[in-house]
Formats: sequence, C-alpha cells, structure tokens
Amino acid sequence: LEDGGLQPIGLSPLAAIVASPASGRAQFDGEIAWSPGASTSHGTLNVERMDFVSPMGPVVGLTGQVAFTSLIPPTAAPGQSLKAEAINTLVPLTDVDIKFGLATEGLSVEGAQLAVGGGTLAFEPFTVPFKAGASWKGVLNFQGVQVKELVEASPFGDRVDLEARLTGRVPFEVTPQ
Repeated sequence: LEDGGLQPIGLSPLAAIVASPASGRAQFDGEIAWSPGASTSHGTLNVERMDFVSPMGPVVGLTGQVAFTSLIPPTAAPGQSLKAEAINTLVPLTDVDIKFGLATEGLSVEGAQLAVGGGTLAFEPFTVPFKAGASWKGVLNFQGVQVKELVEASPFGDRVDLEARLTGRVPFEVTPQ
C-alpha cells in the first residue's frame, strides 16, 4: 500500500475503518467457488506491517494474520490476532494486542490489552454490532495506569497537576447518543 496504490477501501466497504492513505505491506489469498447448488469461499489476510488512521487515531505498525472462513459474507473464526506498536490518541497507547472473531452480525472481541501511562488496559470480551445505531457494552480493566499524561493532554492541563495510578474495573456502554 503506497501513495497512489490500492487502498483498503477499494477492496471492501468493511475496510472503511482503515482511512486512506494507508501505507505498508499486506497480502491476501482467497478463493470463491460455486456450483449450481452451492458456493464456498475463504481467504487469509497477512499484514506484514501497516500504518493508517483509525477512528481512534493513527495506528503504527499493525501486524498479524486473519483467516476468513467465508468471504461472502466476510466471517472469521474466533482466535484471530492483530497487534500494533502504537495507536496515537490523546495519550499514546502501545503494545496493542487484540484477539477477535468476525461474524455476519458483528465483530466479537475476545480480549484486548494495551500499555498506557506505565500500566495496562485490558478489555473483557464484547461484541460490536455492524447494525447502524446499535448499542453495545463492555468492561475495561485498569492496572497501574498513571493519569498525569491524560490530565496534561486535556483542556485542564494548564490548570491541574495530578499524579495518580488507577487500578480498577469500569463497565461502559456505547450508544447512538
């Protein structure tokens, strides 16, 4: 994927989460077969290294392999794994590791872990539905996360100085509102 080259959105509308321009190297091998009574498909995506802009911010050094059990519609069995060196959000997230599966109704995250502020964040299993406007829930576990960088990056950073390490469990819900 290089400037002027094929971009992920050119392959599938599901790749819209990978904003252009994406750069790096990825390879896809797949097969679609059909007969008068049935059709089958499968494929494997190998990401050697990819940098792109996600809804969370720029993603650096994405690697991994996704084995699709079907291409029409796209599905992948549980146990798929992708890793990223960093996601550059309000505060840098590093050592990102996500385990997932892909079903026709949504993305099933089996778990995700990342480093931030000298500690770790770990998501318990959750499903993000593909249905537009659908709500979803999850739980985020904090372990020894220093909040100083987060406060400094906020609009209050010039007025507030806070050093604290967070450890705990926070349920959350994402709604259309």
